Amino acid sequence: MAEWEAAGHSLAETRAEVNRLAAVEAAVDAQCESMVCFRLVAVDCSAAKEWLGGKAAALRAALLGWCAATWHASNVAGVEQFEAIVARLHQVCVSAVGLPWWSIERTLWPLPRADTA
Repeated sequence: MAEWEAAGHSLAETRAEVNRLAAVEAAVDAQCESMVCFRLVAVDCSAAKEWLGGKAAALRAALLGWCAATWHASNVAGVEQFEAIVARLHQVCVSAVGLPWWSIERTLWPLPRADTA
């Protein structure tokens, strides 16, 4: 996952890789026999089949986990920014110097209300 993160793949590339790994897992399950029989010998391939499918599933799960963690971190940062804005909007100003420009305009030039027009 460190290599994937360091490469800076886009969301579309991440989705394509997740889909590819899901297809690999499905292909291994559908196309690989659990046992291959020859004339005098039978080869049990179930362990290899489980390992290949499990590896694809594990890689896909890790990639989805990384994607979820990345989105979560981004969302947390966005929420923190909005909380900072809300905190600034709730500050009590003691003079007009500390008021934002839209508060001053609203105080000096009130907009006509829809019910009085």
